Amino acid sequence: MEERFYIDVHFKVSKGWITYAKINLGDDQEFANSLFEMLAGRTLPEGFLRMNLMESKNDLALLHNGMYCTLPELAENCTFITKEVFRFYNLDKGY
Repeated sequence: MEERFYIDVHFKVSKGWITYAKINLGDDQEFANSLFEMLAGRTLPEGFLRMNLMESKNDLALLHNGMYCTLPELAENCTFITKEVFRFYNLDKGY
């Protein structure tokens, strides 16, 4: 699975944000965008956790979308992402 689209997970510290997780979504833009749109969270800058939908293109990291979430929402999102990526690459695409 080519790593083109991914989700960066960040938490807030006194001097900004630290990236502590990266979730590979593969190379299908439609899948990556639709999955990110279904995640729990909000676009308003509130909370100490942030998720960004990123694209790696020509050695550049491009931000497609972002959201803030609570710890329970992050746990829900990680479960949902795992199920959807598994389903997409095992059942839909047949890898």
